[in-house]
Amino acid sequence: MATATRTLGAAHFHGARMVGAALLSNAASIGFTLGIYGVFSGEVAATIGASQTQVGLGHSAWALTLGLGSPLLGWLLLRGWLRPVLIGGVASIAAGLILLSRATSPVQAGAVLLILLGVGSLCTGTLPASTLVSNWYVRRRGQMLGLASTGTTLGSALLPTLAALLIGAWGWRTALVVLGVAAAALVIPVLWAWVIDRPEDVGQAPDGDPPLAVPVHPVPVDVRGLLRNPQFWAVASFFGLMFMPGTMMLIFSVPYAQAEIGMTTVAAASVLSVRAFSGACGKVVLGRLSDHVDKRWMLVGILAAYTLLMVAMLRATTPAGFAAASITMGFFGAALLPLQGAVVGAIFGREAFGPVVGLANGMKLPFNMAAAPLFGWMLDASGMDYRFAFRGYLIVFAVACVPLIFLRVPRAERGHAQA
Repeated sequence: MATATRTLGAAHFHGARMVGAALLSNAASIGFTLGIYGVFSGEVAATIGASQTQVGLGHSAWALTLGLGSPLLGWLLLRGWLRPVLIGGVASIAAGLILLSRATSPVQAGAVLLILLGVGSLCTGTLPASTLVSNWYVRRRGQMLGLASTGTTLGSALLPTLAALLIGAWGWRTALVVLGVAAAALVIPVLWAWVIDRPEDVGQAPDGDPPLAVPVHPVPVDVRGLLRNPQFWAVASFFGLMFMPGTMMLIFSVPYAQAEIGMTTVAAASVLSVRAFSGACGKVVLGRLSDHVDKRWMLVGILAAYTLLMVAMLRATTPAGFAAASITMGFFGAALLPLQGAVVGAIFGREAFGPVVGLANGMKLPFNMAAAPLFGWMLDASGMDYRFAFRGYLIVFAVACVPLIFLRVPRAERGHAQA
């Protein structure tokens, strides 16, 4: 009987389906929220009387929900709530888009962004999606996390264009309703049919290996012990610092290219789009590479490459030079997302993945909240000198070297006997 079970598990391993579900969830998390935010913000603000400051606060509310909610979500995932969390997150996004279409004041719109869209994006985003993939893969975790995280690129590339077409055809209120209904109708059935929390739930094992005689089940995570663990702080601080420059590139690279290089808006935006697809390639290629080489040295390489490319971008005086540096930065920078999951899995193990990533995301909140105001302050202090502001992030790279020095990543995941 045991042999038959192993054969069946190996022949019908569901891991690839979980990666597909995670990719779709990532696409929905970004595409239906942050991805279309800029498309709708002008139309919505003009109709309900919101100022540009309030528009900016709306984005901050979204980021605040993700940062504060991540630690709690990590513990829910540990307790087997992954499938309900993902489905509930899509339902929250759908309800948020529909309710936002009825908003008549900035307060109403802000409440929807903070509560429904923020929570929905959190519950469908990288934390639950990467936890699902990590539950099903160990030896190929980096590769599969990279594949799943390309969903964020697809969502941010496809949904804004669709939203703009819908607004042009029916207006922003109807467009929001259509997108809300589409999110629920297209994503929820797939997640309902495909998502299985852990391979042990259906008699399988990670990577399609033969099931263990005694299945491994989630165990409680010692929060105090985790907060006393220097490896946890090394992970949280390194990735928190390294995500800051990437965020600023997304927000400010177009005005930088206009002000410092003399590019048109269309040309600068085109570079940003190509950068996004370069990042998707980086997630897959470098994610797969992380399964075969020392992850710590990969992080060292990415930090060095990102620093040199930032210098190259700042020294560029032609559109071609700027585009080459920016697009290559996207390749290396985007890989940090799957690499964070690969590093956490290798250090803390599959059973603690969700809580550790959730708590680390919460600890990164100060970095996320400080990134844009810090850049804006440097712009104001320098008289709108974008080169000066971006040079400030070279200091961030230098500071990121400190936690990287103390980071220790084992080659094999702790407690995984079959790896």
